[in-house]
Amino acid sequence: MFVLGKKIKKNIEKTTGLPVSSISKMSSEKINAHIEKKIGKKLRLSVPKDKRLIGRGSVYIALRRLLSSKKINRKIARI
Repeated sequence: MFVLGKKIKKNIEKTTGLPVSSISKMSSEKINAHIEKKIGKKLRLSVPKDKRLIGRGSVYIALRRLLSSKKINRKIARI
């Protein structure tokens, strides 16, 4: 089992505004909503622009075709 050190936990709490114990119990949507509320803008998926990384990761990220769950739901709703 992987355990976070005290310094890392402190940095996570400082950055997110949430204790690590509550983050582990929250869904990713709730965590994202909290962070968006804290920073005052929407979070976006950052895509690596370094061409050397194309062969080392997801094809969808490399080709900028990775869809968010909202986009997927919109496309399914059209069917």
